[in-house]
Amino acid sequence: MKLILIIVGIVMLICLATIVTALCLNPLDLFCLFDEEETMISAGEPILNESIEKSSFLPINYQTNQIDLGEGKFAQTSYLGFENYKEGNEFKPINMTLIDYGDYWKTIESVYYPTIPKYADEWSEFNNVFEGNNHSIKVRPVAEHTEGIVNGSNVILYPNAFGNGIDLEVTAFKGHFLRKIIIREQQDEKLYFDFEIDIDKKLNYKSVDKNKSKKNIELDSNLKEKKIELDEGKSPTTIYPMKVWDSNGSMEFIDYQLYQKQGKLYFRKEINKEFLENAVYPVYTDDDTGATSPGTMADDDTIGTVPWDQYGSDVNDAKISNNGYVFNYVVETGIDISHYLKATNFGFSIPSDQQIDGILVEIEVHQDSLEFGYIKDSEVKIVKSNGVIGTENKANVEQWPLSDTYFNYGANDDLWSESWEYDDINSANFGVVIAITGGEVAEAPGYLDHIRITVYYTEAPPDTDPPTFSAITDNSTATTPTNGSTVQINITLIDATNVDFYTLSHNDTSDFSWINETFIDVEATTVNVVWNYSIQNFPITGGTLGVRFWANDTLGNSNVSNIHTITVHPIVVDTCTCPTGENWNVDCIDNCSITEECDITGYNLTINGAVGSFDILADIKAKQFAHQKGCKVNNVPNDGNEMIVG
Repeated sequence: MKLILIIVGIVMLICLATIVTALCLNPLDLFCLFDEEETMISAGEPILNESIEKSSFLPINYQTNQIDLGEGKFAQTSYLGFENYKEGNEFKPINMTLIDYGDYWKTIESVYYPTIPKYADEWSEFNNVFEGNNHSIKVRPVAEHTEGIVNGSNVILYPNAFGNGIDLEVTAFKGHFLRKIIIREQQDEKLYFDFEIDIDKKLNYKSVDKNKSKKNIELDSNLKEKKIELDEGKSPTTIYPMKVWDSNGSMEFIDYQLYQKQGKLYFRKEINKEFLENAVYPVYTDDDTGATSPGTMADDDTIGTVPWDQYGSDVNDAKISNNGYVFNYVVETGIDISHYLKATNFGFSIPSDQQIDGILVEIEVHQDSLEFGYIKDSEVKIVKSNGVIGTENKANVEQWPLSDTYFNYGANDDLWSESWEYDDINSANFGVVIAITGGEVAEAPGYLDHIRITVYYTEAPPDTDPPTFSAITDNSTATTPTNGSTVQINITLIDATNVDFYTLSHNDTSDFSWINETFIDVEATTVNVVWNYSIQNFPITGGTLGVRFWANDTLGNSNVSNIHTITVHPIVVDTCTCPTGENWNVDCIDNCSITEECDITGYNLTINGAVGSFDILADIKAKQFAHQKGCKVNNVPNDGNEMIVG
């Protein structure tokens, strides 16, 4: 009963396939109705972009564009799937417009390089160059030598490539490469389609089932509902499960297998007779090769009972707006709700210290038919940087429309009842969850095509505050420093941005002018300075040294500290040593005891001061000898009022 309802429920959607070109982002998609250039209702850019010049868009990474809104306000929009490619160190918008090189068509403005041949029976190539990858898969149909015609900016059509009424269409999408066979005329027998395949020998390829279980591939084994993953580099290349569908909504996965013939590797697709006999034509079958895009989608069973990854639905189909849907059938409507569909790892790159103003989530949805009841949101909540789901529920009360429409949640001034820093938004855990419910009847299908998020923020006002200083301290004592000695000077520099460089300035010059020492480069918000300065240019009697510090931050703001003064003490000279060739001036307080002969013939010996003694225990030869009152010479004081000269 469930299967019958599923098939009936999707008839109206699939009927639209006769109008436009069919595609899949991933062949696990149940329905692939349009190409990336067409949608049932044009989704356009996020609502903030409607009046913004394209020149204000700046690609940030593979998923994200930045928009300059003017007056210091910005926004970043992340699309989850591939939106940009990398050329050198610069990101640029992907352009899948094919260029005609004569024998083939190609573009290199993407995360992979597609090559589409001039004729149907020649090699096409998917060359994965994402993040340093450089591996390729080549495929050549066993087909007629039919010349291709351009059927869109990124589409080549080969009419009657597999015989009369069976066409081949090759489309280069952002991130993936689709071959689609279009069977236009009634077929009453089983059909086989063979493709020679050439895979880089360095690649390790395995089959992957719905439970993500990987196994080595055995030749001639049935790979129905399995994908082939070529595990190499940062973004594995994947060949997705193959299927067939008709113009009336019937769909099934088909048998396919790898086999060898005359030393060559092939894959074969089989469409059974029963399907072809009962199909409404045209009938379509596809095979799809893609690079894994960086965003993360998941079915989260924190809530609800109905998964998003059942009936062949692939949650990764919400990464790009291309009408390759992730879908859900809510049973027991009004009672049951779905699991969360969880989108994270958006790749935002908000600059540091920006003020987060608002968050806009846009989810592109539709339902198939009101005949099966209606679909509407149950919960739409933000996912915080720690992985916790937020409390505010922004579920839309409206029923989902019958054609693709972006529902908006939040706004440029809506913070979803949370506080945000720039690194919360940049976190790989940041994202959104949605759960759905239905009403009125037993089952109702809901289709979700894309999720994107725009974050609005205001540029932090320029920092005009210069570095600040603690009080200056030093290690001077009651007798130090003196001229020619070193004093340790300490200060702490603080700046909210970063101190860039600093220096010591001092005034021990003859005219007391200030001199700067060599600038010291740093990069820190707090710098503890210990400066050992050698004092120069003071007389023996000492003086006062002035010091101060200059500092600049990385934004060019500068400041100078208060002046700090240091007493430079007099130098105490040892006067007890006999000089050579000059007068000898002795301080009596030094209490000299002369035990060695001193010859200063022709020069004077003078003892200054009234306190202390001068003991002569060896010969002293001098022109004249004098000492002051009170000073004892050989323990005999001078009791007179004048200096005694002898």
